[in-house]
Amino acid sequence: MIKPQFLQNHPLDHLEPALNDLLRSTNAPSQKDRASKLAALLNAFLHMTSTKFKFISTNDAKFTEHVLTGFVGFIYTEIDGSVTNKYQLARLVMRLPCCNLSFKISNLKLSDDAQLAVDYYKKNFNVDEQVRRFYEGWFVEAKDGKTAFFDLTSIYLTYDEMHISQIHESVKSFAVKEACNSLKACLKSLGLIIKKLPVIACDSHTFHDVMSSKKINKTISCIYSLCLNDAVQSEHCLKTFHVNWQSAITVFKEVFVKKGIVGKPRIELLAPEFKTSGKQVTSKTKERKGKDGNAFNNKLITPIPLSYSDTKAKELIFESIKADINHVTFHCRKIWDETMKNHEDFKTLAEQGQVRPLVKQSFKNPLDMTRDENVCATFRQCGFRYQDRYNQWLLGAKNVKNLTTLLALPTITVMQAFCYLLIEIHPSITPSWLAKWDLYDDKGDFHGFKEVKGVWIALSKKERKGKENAQQEVMLTVESKKLIEEYLELTQQLRTQLQQESNDGFRKMLISAETIASKAQTYTANSRPTKELGKKLAEPSKHKAETEAVSIAKHLTHSRMRSAVGVRVYLETGSVHAMAEALGHEKYVPSLISHYLPKPLWDYFTNRWIRQFQNAIVYEAMKDSRYLHKAIDIHPDELNSFLEKHGLGELPEHIRTGKKKAKDIANDEVCQFDEAIFLVSTSLLQLFMALVTIVDNAPSETKTTQFAKNWYEAAKFVLSHISVALKNREVNSPGNAEMISNDIAEMYRVAANNPLNNELIEGAILCQSV
Repeated sequence: MIKPQFLQNHPLDHLEPALNDLLRSTNAPSQKDRASKLAALLNAFLHMTSTKFKFISTNDAKFTEHVLTGFVGFIYTEIDGSVTNKYQLARLVMRLPCCNLSFKISNLKLSDDAQLAVDYYKKNFNVDEQVRRFYEGWFVEAKDGKTAFFDLTSIYLTYDEMHISQIHESVKSFAVKEACNSLKACLKSLGLIIKKLPVIACDSHTFHDVMSSKKINKTISCIYSLCLNDAVQSEHCLKTFHVNWQSAITVFKEVFVKKGIVGKPRIELLAPEFKTSGKQVTSKTKERKGKDGNAFNNKLITPIPLSYSDTKAKELIFESIKADINHVTFHCRKIWDETMKNHEDFKTLAEQGQVRPLVKQSFKNPLDMTRDENVCATFRQCGFRYQDRYNQWLLGAKNVKNLTTLLALPTITVMQAFCYLLIEIHPSITPSWLAKWDLYDDKGDFHGFKEVKGVWIALSKKERKGKENAQQEVMLTVESKKLIEEYLELTQQLRTQLQQESNDGFRKMLISAETIASKAQTYTANSRPTKELGKKLAEPSKHKAETEAVSIAKHLTHSRMRSAVGVRVYLETGSVHAMAEALGHEKYVPSLISHYLPKPLWDYFTNRWIRQFQNAIVYEAMKDSRYLHKAIDIHPDELNSFLEKHGLGELPEHIRTGKKKAKDIANDEVCQFDEAIFLVSTSLLQLFMALVTIVDNAPSETKTTQFAKNWYEAAKFVLSHISVALKNREVNSPGNAEMISNDIAEMYRVAANNPLNNELIEGAILCQSV
């Protein structure tokens, strides 16, 4: 079956541009995605059936009817999707100006006319099975049983089928070790290299040549340059690009190198880290982001005079970030409290009302459905029903009510507000943790919310921690326990109904339903605030003015809320270890913490310290000038305070002493030395081992270079010294065993187990014969 969402990258080689324009002009600009999908499907249909259909062919009504009937049949036969999705695509075909089909089709079932189109397609069009496999695409299965799409379109059109099959099988072997979300990220990164392979190698023979051991490093460097150029031209973030490239190289080595599809590189493949100065902009997209608010944006806006101490400056920033978090919490708490009040009102009304009998709509209803208590009682009895006109049946033809409020429905907005409140209390909770949060296990027992030894915990997984450490417990407070209990009460009717329908969604903690006639939805990790929640957050509060509130609503996500609460912990305690613990990290890892502490916080203080130093220097140079106050950034009233905290004093003693010693050293005569110290590293030991091996094994008539003569004895001495020490350790013999640290011993073992390729440095050691 063909999945339309994965056809977007296929070239439209079999669809005439004029026909493509016709498809786009038929649909409104807001529906350009549908037009693109239809164009990709028509291209696939024409290619699979070898049908020649051009724009001029639309003048032939009979041939056009033949092709479009077949195309509708193709949609219902070959497309992997629901009847509703196929109906929507078929409707787009029937809206074309050149289409005269009078089919009657349904969004609920396969109509008779749609079945006729299917039969016509199967009878009158011959399908090329090889081309069909091309459009069906390539899928791999992750370790959790879910499938992920692997785009091999670009190289399928270039390389032979056996080569493609070999790559696909290798990716399958890699996929079974990864969780689905991680796998999709890995395959997306690998796509950077895959898409450039046809540019580097025009056929399978050339591919094997440029990917041989001798040439693979140069080839990968060329692909890196091409991808980097694309990133620069598209104004993408270069830091993100390099992170993705490193991931691509890691996956490439697993899929291509270890499986022998390409030659083993003699040196590490190019995977540089991106480094930038604080002022360098990595992406113009980032420049266009909002600039209001401190917790959820890329710029600190709290104005702080230079005369303030760093402690006071930190306090002001802390207050601003705290206000951002309080603003979000205020609105989410308001939504939550209103919903729970509506739920209590719903229960009271449902007890007072009567239930409308389930009879056909043509029968006269004896109950007055304008009364809220009857609506509530009937909904409690009938529940959610996925039928047209269920609202009208429940309310009556002329009754218009806000059912979301009256019935206290657990909408996505309410679910998101609940998550923000929970993250504010427990910042160790991540969006992926929430997505994996199951209330019941596979056996139907309580799992994600339970009491253990008198303590209530919430239990879920963080897949990125690995299989052994994936499970994470969150010790609940009185407040968070009450919050979860209220949410369970709010979703009880929906959850019970899902269980009765044998819908596995009932096991999930986070479920929602937008209307009484819509199916339940579960939480997704990359969800953004709904429009309704966004409007609430954009309203000013006692914590934030309107401009800042709008910016917060625009940029807020569950991940950013968590990061902001983590920063709040850091600013409250001044401890990165406390922040690491609050975020649920097993230990303090600087690289992880720097991911949460906003870069603007560091940049602000760095720039602030530079400006303070500059102003202090200017003050010392111009303190007797009448132009002093024009030359510095400090108000005259604040000058004394600034000098007390940041003014330059006498040079410290250690700097004056250091200057004198430097002069004395410069005046000393250069003398001979009788000792030397080697700064040992794994790479140095590898080089020494290669040097000694090459010189010792060289033919007697071969001369060594001056470099080799200078370093051979030193290399021999260092290696023999370490080697003897290690042997003494093994036999518990005295000598120099204790003079070798464990670090040096480990470096020596690593170097010995990973020798350099001697061919790479042979030219620098042995004189080449002419």
